[in-house]
Amino acid sequence: MAEDASQIRQAIEETRADIAVTMEALGQKADVKERLSEQVKEKTGELKTTAAASVEQVRAKLGTVQEQALAALPESAQPTADAALAKAREVAGTVAGDPSRQRTVAVAAGFVLLMILVRRRRRRRV
Repeated sequence: MAEDASQIRQAIEETRADIAVTMEALGQKADVKERLSEQVKEKTGELKTTAAASVEQVRAKLGTVQEQALAALPESAQPTADAALAKAREVAGTVAGDPSRQRTVAVAAGFVLLMILVRRRRRRRV
């Protein structure tokens, strides 16, 4: 009978340990706020990485397009182009700290790049 009682006590302790592990797992699953918070942090990190890569791609492409555009200009237009570039750099410096202006400038730069590419394509067709 003593063995049966000790075996029963041991079985009870094992069951309690299993229940504690199960309850902890259920508690973590039920903590929706924490899980969502972790997912948001994860996605935010991914978006920051993607945005940084996109910025670098745009900068590289912009530099290439800028060089090509300057090379294609006649010498009489060079001073005007240099002045425009200086103004663009000045505006870019003031925009650096304001995210809403950054977005606007990025869209405008993308639009200008698109227009340059469309114009170039039309010239080739003619």
